[in-house]
Amino acid sequence: MSKDSKGDKSFPERLKRWFKLERGNAPGVRDIRLTEELRLELSSDSPAAVRLKAIRELTEVLASRRLEEYGIEKLWTLICDLLCLPCPAEHRHTTLQMLTTLTAGHDRLGPMRHVFYNYIADNYQREDTKPIFDFFREVIAEGKQLEYIDEYVGPFLLDWLPGLLASSQAADALNLIIILVKFNSAYLDEPVVTGFVKQVVIQLHRASSEGEALLCLRVLDAVLAYSYLPSSALPTFITALTRAVNVPTLTAEAWKIMRNLLGTHLGNSGLFVLCRLIQSHCDAHMIRGGIFFVTSALWGSSKVSSLHYKPAAVLPNLREAAKNNHVLVVYEIALSVQKLVSKMYMELHFSSWDLVLDILNSLFEHTVAMEDGTEKLTILGLLREIVDAIEQLHALHQFGGSAEKFFSLIDKYSHLRPESSVMRLLDYLALRVDPLRPHWLANLGTLLNQYFRRDPRPNVRTKALAILSEVYNRNRYTYGKEVVRNVISIQMEGIEKEEDVGVRTAAVNLLVHIALTQKSEVVPDVLTLLENIVMAPYQGPSSAVQVVRESEAADMIAAVAGLIRIFKKKLWTLPSSHAIQAYGILIACLECHYRTQAVLDNVARVRQQTGIRNGLMLCLCVDFEMIFEMRANSKYQLGFSRMPERAGDDEKDSIAALVPPFSPYIMVDHKHGQRLHLHSQGDHTKDHGDEEEEDELGFNKAMRSEFNREEKECVVAAGGEASSQHRVEITHLSLTQAAMIVIVAMKKEKDWEVLRMILDRMPQVLQNKALILSRDANDIDYFAATLCALVTEKTLGLPESLHNTPTKFTRSDFQSFVFPVLASLASYHMHMDPFLQQKVIKCLELGVVSRCAGPLCVSALTLCVLEMRDSMIKLLREVMLNLSKITATVQNAQPILEFISTFLHLPKVYASFVSDQYMSIFAIAIPYTNPFKFNHYIVSLAYHVISMWFLKCRLPFRRAFVQFITKNLSIILSNEDANTRRRSASASTGEQALLNARTRMTRSQSFSHKRLEELKNEPQPSLCAVWNMLFLIMNLLLLLEPLDALLRCLLYLLSISVCLH
Repeated sequence: MSKDSKGDKSFPERLKRWFKLERGNAPGVRDIRLTEELRLELSSDSPAAVRLKAIRELTEVLASRRLEEYGIEKLWTLICDLLCLPCPAEHRHTTLQMLTTLTAGHDRLGPMRHVFYNYIADNYQREDTKPIFDFFREVIAEGKQLEYIDEYVGPFLLDWLPGLLASSQAADALNLIIILVKFNSAYLDEPVVTGFVKQVVIQLHRASSEGEALLCLRVLDAVLAYSYLPSSALPTFITALTRAVNVPTLTAEAWKIMRNLLGTHLGNSGLFVLCRLIQSHCDAHMIRGGIFFVTSALWGSSKVSSLHYKPAAVLPNLREAAKNNHVLVVYEIALSVQKLVSKMYMELHFSSWDLVLDILNSLFEHTVAMEDGTEKLTILGLLREIVDAIEQLHALHQFGGSAEKFFSLIDKYSHLRPESSVMRLLDYLALRVDPLRPHWLANLGTLLNQYFRRDPRPNVRTKALAILSEVYNRNRYTYGKEVVRNVISIQMEGIEKEEDVGVRTAAVNLLVHIALTQKSEVVPDVLTLLENIVMAPYQGPSSAVQVVRESEAADMIAAVAGLIRIFKKKLWTLPSSHAIQAYGILIACLECHYRTQAVLDNVARVRQQTGIRNGLMLCLCVDFEMIFEMRANSKYQLGFSRMPERAGDDEKDSIAALVPPFSPYIMVDHKHGQRLHLHSQGDHTKDHGDEEEEDELGFNKAMRSEFNREEKECVVAAGGEASSQHRVEITHLSLTQAAMIVIVAMKKEKDWEVLRMILDRMPQVLQNKALILSRDANDIDYFAATLCALVTEKTLGLPESLHNTPTKFTRSDFQSFVFPVLASLASYHMHMDPFLQQKVIKCLELGVVSRCAGPLCVSALTLCVLEMRDSMIKLLREVMLNLSKITATVQNAQPILEFISTFLHLPKVYASFVSDQYMSIFAIAIPYTNPFKFNHYIVSLAYHVISMWFLKCRLPFRRAFVQFITKNLSIILSNEDANTRRRSASASTGEQALLNARTRMTRSQSFSHKRLEELKNEPQPSLCAVWNMLFLIMNLLLLLEPLDALLRCLLYLLSISVCLH
């Protein structure tokens, strides 16, 4: 049957219908009267189509108007037959729609409410849900009116609720329950409320949308707020909330409901249920929700004030829940503990802190076992913040728990803690390493094994070494040997393979300190460890050279500097083998370096040493500086030029001053090498009649491992028992290898800074002959040959092959550093071969023209004239020729004149001189007679040289020499005269003196020639008369003024000439 809509009706029809409905209604009355015509249309006698049409028309009117009094009853009697099941569904639905509209517009249904309820209760299972449920909602006025049916609605709705929640009317049903509970909770019995809660919880678990879940929570909230929640429904109620709180959009609503619940009389029971839920092994989401509710209620930002429980009441439950390794549970517990520690730490006592630490331990275990991901990082971040907060409380003395247990937790998971936390842990653990505690050495070894051997962080490892050093310093006098043997030697094994240079350097400093402070048999082991570090770059295969960068060589620098300190200090202590071993390592390091120089090409400072720049350890020529500081006294006892770190350093200055400058235990012996003698106290001389057992302890070519072997020779004084006497050990040390290394370095070293240091320090070392020559051997020939090669051999490519040189560094500049060393060799003439003597002299000849070393070379030649006469006789002519080529300067004046005047007294040296050699001498000396350029001493010395050599020359040569001398002196005076005229008027007295001198020279020359002619005809005077005349002339010359020096010289020469003729 088709429907006739209102729009399809014509105006006359609508007008007719209006008049039909309104007929009989009084004006102004809004109630609808069921007229006879309308009743006829609605009655069962009318066709179904007419009846449905009338019902639809009436539905439209009822939407805005009511029926007359008792009209509902009348209408029900007319249409109730249409609601029977045999009727078509369309008829029933249309009728139900009209009844729904009717009940919606009538607030007071009266007894008809019960009639309608009975119909619904009988047919709700057979009828379609939506139309009959809509009718039911209007019958009870959306749950607000239960008149006549208040006892039946609750159970009825509870029975119908599962079907409603499973239908599309679930949301409407939940809203209906909310309103019903709000307005009629008094009519809802406990079983009904419990049933509602259970059904809503079930619906909450299977909600398909967040809106539906939120409606379920609102039902529970309404039940809690407007009804009486039975205790039997409490577990179900709480379970639903613990699940809902895991949904982010429902968290706030769920917490609000739970907070309200815990604030009621059911709060204690609810807390109990939550604690049992936390300890159960149920779903992880429920456990997480329970943890959230409990901790938020007790120490959250919106905690429930009516719950007067301390955190200690629920911490055991959290500890039990912490055994669950689900990520949500672990996260929630970590978050809860963080809030507890940060806000409620003042209420935590010892037992509570103990529980907190147990919980943290479990959380760390679960988190470490998790797979890497965002969840793991988040939880680790929370745990880190918790431990940081506890550490801060511990630092402020507000931590009430066990410090040992807390630091044990950090110790267990130290790899997850930042460096600062591990540093505090190590400080705490260091306090427990005490000899008064049992197994303290084992504890120390465990500490180092974990934080030095295994921990990858350099700062932590360095801190562990600092603790080890502190423990050693505290106990070195009583347990030092045990600490080194049982802990340090084990932990430091393989330290040279450590990748971090800072850790290696710290370990080196510790080993050096131990070697300096120990005297027991553990020192060789410590020195072996240092040797491994120093020799590490050279230990690889020879085919693959390991080039060390400067940033990686700090440990080598510290080790070498430390070995030098050890050697210097151990010189004054027994046993001497410690010093010998340290010395051997240093020498072996230099040997390996010059065997494979490429290893340290990038380390300009590795071979550098203490003492050269302002006395600081700037690592400039480390080993060489030690070698050059060595000195030996007349007894060949070894010492140092500067007072090193000796055994008395820990004492007062007055005691340290009593330490001798040379070691009484080590003597230099280049020939026999290392020998250890035990002399009885009081034996100042060796009894050669005693039996001797002596084996040399020498070095192998590499000098790597032989320095720690010593064999002893015991000499006991006659007449005394050895057992009753104190023995003094004396070790003989050979410096031959060190000398050879210096020689090799002078040839192979290409770093100018290092080579310059060697050349600068060599003259000082050569001054100590006891060190160089020893008693049975010397190496001076090797030094001399090498130094000569630096000057003469061009194959070395010096100085072009050097680096780190100054700009415009010439060969002459380089040789100026070599010549002072060559000059120092002159005093070793007795120990050099004649061939080497000649090479040294030839090199010094080249040095006389040097700007810086010229005077020194000339002085050395003077010494050579005195000490190496045989060699000098062969080379003196060449030397004189080279000296004549030197420009007369103030710097060269005195050495040259002293050289010439020195071999004046050695007739054998100049016995073979001819005219040219004498002429060279006068040519050398005359330029130094210039009084305006040189001081009075130089001028007088030059006149003296000219005069004395004039007397020494042969008589046939003198006439030519007089002319040569006067001519050159005149030239010098003429040049100076011209220069003087251009000077100021203050020099007029000098000009007059020159004029007078020239006049006197002319007169004396004419007088000498005249006197010579007269003496030719006179008899020759005796030798006594000649010397008397010479004495009188010399006295006369001494009375002349200094400015008449020229005239003095001429008179002197001419008078001598006259006397000898």
